Amino acid sequence: YARSCFETIRYPVGTFFDDEYVTYRILFGQTAVPVVPAGLYAYYWNPGGLTKKKWSPRRMEVWQAYEEQIEYFTRRGDEEMRAFRFREYLENIYAQLLEVRSAPEGLKQYERQIRARLRRIVWRAWRLGYIEFWADYEMLSQCSPLAAKLGRFWMEHRDK
Repeated sequence: YARSCFETIRYPVGTFFDDEYVTYRILFGQTAVPVVPAGLYAYYWNPGGLTKKKWSPRRMEVWQAYEEQIEYFTRRGDEEMRAFRFREYLENIYAQLLEVRSAPEGLKQYERQIRARLRRIVWRAWRLGYIEFWADYEMLSQCSPLAAKLGRFWMEHRDK
């Protein structure tokens, strides 16, 4: 990054996933982004990093970053990026729900909180047209089993 990218933008202190709060603002805040067609980026894979460890409640911190990204792209009128971030947000919550189910007993208390978040975001995404019933059926059934079953029954029998 050029130093000028950080004149008004800073990484948040004390948060995990700090790149989720900053990278999109830097990239979309530029008038031009040069592309070099060569593999010059060296990524360090940390086997002891947060995303490689067993599930922890700190992983839920990324949700605030997703909310900020969605708001950012909404303000910009960028529907494609807003829809993309909504999908990433949904998939992150759903993955965390599945992961917390296999977490040690002391962490299972978070399952209700994660399921509630999933339900809220699914309904927001549904109203915006970002949910496809059949493609997202598994996630929908985790979020609201009865509603998913009723929806499935209706979809299967509506044309008969």
